[in-house]
Parts: sequence; structure tokens; C-alpha cells
Amino acid sequence: MCIWRRRLAFLFMAFATWINQVSMVFSQEASSETPSGKGYFIGYLLTIMMIALGVAAICRPGRRAEKPKMVEQQLQHKLDQMSGS
Repeated sequence: MCIWRRRLAFLFMAFATWINQVSMVFSQEASSETPSGKGYFIGYLLTIMMIALGVAAICRPGRRAEKPKMVEQQLQHKLDQMSGS
């Protein structure tokens, strides 16, 4: 039952956010003037920065790369012990 409450709360919050954004768009006056050349600069910069952060988070090296080496070294050590070397 708890999962349905969470889903319902999430749905309600998403709907409230969407209504908030839609009401701001509809409340603006319609103007035929376009903003100057730097009107979208911050939005594009933020988008590029978030994509770069996501790629950096996914592609960073971690402990996963070292684990197979450790397993291979342990296996080699056990084989050496078993063979009596």
C-alpha cells in the first residue's frame, strides 16, 4: 500500500509542477520580439554542463577495474600453494 501512496504523491507533484509551468507560460504577454543573441546562452550552457557531468560520472574509472586483477592474483597465489612452489 505504501508504494501506491508514493506513486500517487509523485504523480500529484509532477502534475502540480506541470500546471505551475503551464500557467506561467500562458500568463506571459505575447510579444513578437525575440530576445537578443544571449537569450538562450545560460540554458544551453547548463544543458552542456549537465551532459558533461553525466558522461564524466559514467566514464570515470572505479574499483571495478581493479577487482579482476586482485582475483587473478589470488587465484595464482592459490595455484602456487597447491603446486608446492
